[in-house]
Amino acid sequence: MTGDICSRWDRAIEAMIAKHLDDAPGLTPRTISDYRGSIRSLLRKMDEHGLVTDPSLIGSEELNAVYNIFQQEGLAVSTGKAYINVLKLYCYAAGNYSIEKKRLPWSTDYRPNADWLTNSQCRRIMKADLNPEQRMIIHLGLCLGLRRVDSIRLRLEYIDWSQRKLTVLGKGHGKGKLRIVDFNTTDSPGMNTEEVFRGYIEYRDTMISLVKGRNPSATVPDRLLIYMKHDRLGSFSEDGVAFDNRVKEISDAVGIPFSNHTLRRTFGRTLFHNGVKIEDIAAILGHKDTRTTLRYLGLDRTDHSSHMNMLDFGDDEDD
Repeated sequence: MTGDICSRWDRAIEAMIAKHLDDAPGLTPRTISDYRGSIRSLLRKMDEHGLVTDPSLIGSEELNAVYNIFQQEGLAVSTGKAYINVLKLYCYAAGNYSIEKKRLPWSTDYRPNADWLTNSQCRRIMKADLNPEQRMIIHLGLCLGLRRVDSIRLRLEYIDWSQRKLTVLGKGHGKGKLRIVDFNTTDSPGMNTEEVFRGYIEYRDTMISLVKGRNPSATVPDRLLIYMKHDRLGSFSEDGVAFDNRVKEISDAVGIPFSNHTLRRTFGRTLFHNGVKIEDIAAILGHKDTRTTLRYLGLDRTDHSSHMNMLDFGDDEDD
């Protein structure tokens, strides 16, 4: 692969970004970066297999070849479809619509695109020696089921101490979709929302005092989750990179791999296995459709084995 080829790819990719993604509603800079990385990865794979990568020349032959490569590699259907969608955008930006209506024979992918923690792992995390900020981040995902953006958008005034409720502004432009989440009142360590929140707010106030002592003109962010850096205070950007890094630090510290998605899925699955109706779990998670909740929690496939074992034809009395 020559530098000239890479340069041509980069020019074509940036043309795709400018035409289709820069002004697309709901796309964060991180999502756009993911698109950029996905098409670059796919183009490398196509080049390795001797396929045309010029966006103006890609046609049905190349599309079929890419599909066959995915099949040979055992790529998940959802991942394969995502690659094909970005490949189409790559071609469209060059005025090439030859693969626009091409349909591929995707099979049904029954593998759950989800991961979650075991009960013993949850107990280890809850008992770990974490500081109040780390405890807060874990609690928001594992005990309240909040998305990353839900947590980032929280403000002090969204906490209703008297009613033990939390206003959450989820995904979407502007203020996002509003929902109300009740406090967790479990007495187990790290699970009581009021206790965790008050511990974090005390920690937050200490950060503010330290920074103000060094820099009296320092601005205090209006977000609930903030961090201290030398003589200034900051809040997490909605692209989620810094927040994800915090979660990764906690994951490394406790020796258990997880993301915020892992915590949120674990929250929902635990409620389901403890008898909470899927409709109620969907409402708590902020899903409009219970089918989304079933897929998100990996319940559309993984729990059927236990259900099958409940089949019972009774005794042989009538034989």
